[in-house]
Amino acid sequence: MGHVRVYTISDSVARFQRMNGKNVLHPIGWDAFGLPAENAAIDRQISPQDWTKFNISQMKSQLQTLGCSFDWDREIDTSDSILHDWRDIIKLQQHWIGECNGVNFDFKISGRDDFITLWTPYPEYIDHVKFVTVSDTHYIAKDFKIMTDCQN
Repeated sequence: MGHVRVYTISDSVARFQRMNGKNVLHPIGWDAFGLPAENAAIDRQISPQDWTKFNISQMKSQLQTLGCSFDWDREIDTSDSILHDWRDIIKLQQHWIGECNGVNFDFKISGRDDFITLWTPYPEYIDHVKFVTVSDTHYIAKDFKIMTDCQN
């Protein structure tokens, strides 16, 4: 099963979420970096680019035959020449981020021009946020206290 197993798991999750009324973004990507693809091409005496393109077309055909529900119009291939300048930047970023399984959200502060950034490991619950609370020692709370004191 190999790759198919991995892709059908994400497809199952995407279908489940769609059936539960979620608006699902389910893109597909082909990570063609690394020596394994290059060595396989050398063994077959063809260019790594031709080997990679052939394998992507084969796998894409198989996944489409299986009926996988990927957003094919958002397909990305890391071996695409358009992305060459970005590959090293993308690879370096994993070292900057480290272990991080969450998302930052910027919330505009009512009546002000600035915002507060919050991190959560549960971005799927963002639609349920009703308010944000800060400590009374936070700079925003101090600013509001000054504003409240001035108004009294």
